[in-house]
Amino acid sequence: MEEKEVIIKYLMDCNIFAPSLSMLATEIGYKGKMSLYRLSKGEASKHTIDEIWDKIALNFHLTDNDICDIYQTCLLTKSLIEFSSSISYTEENEYRNFIYDLLDGAYHNFSDGFNNDATPFLIDLKENNPNIYYGMLVLFYIKHLNIDVYAKGFNETLYKFLNNLSEMLASHYPENYMAKEAASNIVSSKILEMSAKNLWGLLYHGTIVMRFYADSNFMNYAMQSNRLFGWGDLSYWIEPGTIYQEGNTLWAIKEVTSNSPFYGFCIVMKFIIGKTTDSFQLIGSYSYHFYVVNETMQAPILQIRDLSSNELMYCYYEYDSDNTCLSISFGEGEENIFMIPETLYLVNRISPTGKDEKVWSRIIDAFDNGQCQELYKQTICSYGKFEECNDMKITNVIIDRFTLSIVVEESSGIFVYSIPVSDYSFLSSVTPSSEITIIYKQDESILYFKWNQLGMSIPMSEFKKEEKK
Repeated sequence: MEEKEVIIKYLMDCNIFAPSLSMLATEIGYKGKMSLYRLSKGEASKHTIDEIWDKIALNFHLTDNDICDIYQTCLLTKSLIEFSSSISYTEENEYRNFIYDLLDGAYHNFSDGFNNDATPFLIDLKENNPNIYYGMLVLFYIKHLNIDVYAKGFNETLYKFLNNLSEMLASHYPENYMAKEAASNIVSSKILEMSAKNLWGLLYHGTIVMRFYADSNFMNYAMQSNRLFGWGDLSYWIEPGTIYQEGNTLWAIKEVTSNSPFYGFCIVMKFIIGKTTDSFQLIGSYSYHFYVVNETMQAPILQIRDLSSNELMYCYYEYDSDNTCLSISFGEGEENIFMIPETLYLVNRISPTGKDEKVWSRIIDAFDNGQCQELYKQTICSYGKFEECNDMKITNVIIDRFTLSIVVEESSGIFVYSIPVSDYSFLSSVTPSSEITIIYKQDESILYFKWNQLGMSIPMSEFKKEEKK
C-alpha cells in the first residue's frame, strides 16, 4: 500500500473530496483545518495521518482499498491527459473516438511507443482492476468537459453529467438497450441524492454508468443490486382483512425473470373488483425496484414508477416471509403520492386458510386463467414500448467467424438477414442457440432482433436482407 500521507496529500491536491482544506476539514468532522494543513506541509504525526485517513474512509463510506484505487485513478488520469495532449482533436467526435478506442481496447490505433510502453499495463488493468480503468476514463472525460463540480447546484451538475455520459456511450453502444435503461434508472433514482457532493461522487456514479455500457460482466453483477422474492409467476395481494366484494381492490405482482433486461424488478397491477372476473377493471400499473440494502441506506429502498405517467416515488420496504406481508413506510417529508397500501398480504392460493381466503383463492384462479394474463401482456408491452412480432418467425441462425445470418419466415417468403460479426462487439459471444426474438419498438416504429439474455438489440434495417434460395 502507498504511504497514507502521500495518498491523502495527492487526493487533497486533486480536490477529490472537497474544493479546499477548510471545507474538507468541516466535511470529515474537524472544527478547523490545522490537522489537514500540517499534513499538506509534511508536518503531521503518524497518529494524525491515520486519524485523517480513518475520517475520510468513514465519512465517504470507503475501504482502505477504495482510497488507494481512487489515488491510482487520479494518477493514471494525469498520465492519460499528458498522452492525449500530443493528439490533435479538430472535432468533438475525434476526441470521443479516443475514449472509444480505450473502451474497446483498440490500442493499435495509437503510436508504437504507446503500445510498447502502456498497452500491456492497460490490458492487465482493465482485466484485474476495472474500477480503476473505467474510473480513469470517466475522470478524463470530466476533465475534458471542464466541469466545475463545486459550483452551486451539485445535483443538477451530476444529473446533467450522467445524462451526457450516457448519451455519448449509447451512441457507441446502440445495441446495449439494457445499459441505457439501467443508466436511466440511476439518473432518476433517489439513491443519487445520497451521493457525496464532490468530485468523488461524480466519478463514482460515472464509473457505474460507463461499466453498464462497456463491461458486460459488471451488468450481470449490478443487476443483483435489485432483488426478487420468489413470489411465482403472478401473485395476488390484498390489504389484510379485505373480503371479496365488488368495489374492493386486488393487486397482482409479476416478478420478471432473469433472462430479461428487467431482472430484479416487478410489474404491479391494481384492479377494482367487478361483479364477475371478466369485469375486473385495471386502474393502475407500476414497476417496483426492490434495492438490496447497502452501507449508504438506512433501510431497503423501493422505487415505484407509475407506468402511465412515468412519475417516481420512493419508500422503505420490508417483506415478512413468515406472514407473507409486504410493508412500506416513508421518511420525513415523503408522501405516498400513489396511495399504495402500507401493507399487502399475499393470498395463499395453494393452502388458503379461513373462509375469506378460500373465496379469494377460487376467484383469483378464475381471473388468473383468463383476463389477468392478457392484461399483463398489454401492460409490459406498454411499459417497454415494444411488442413481439408474431407474424415473423426465426427458423435458423447461422454464425461463422465473419458473419451472423438469421433465417426469417415472413408472409411474403423466407429471407436471410446477414450482418458482419465485427459490426457489434457482443456478436462474438452469440451462438446459434442464443435466444433471439423479433420485436417492434412502438415509439420508433422500428423492428429489432433482440437477444434477451444478453440485453442487446439491433435494428433489422442494419442487416442485409436476401430472399433464401
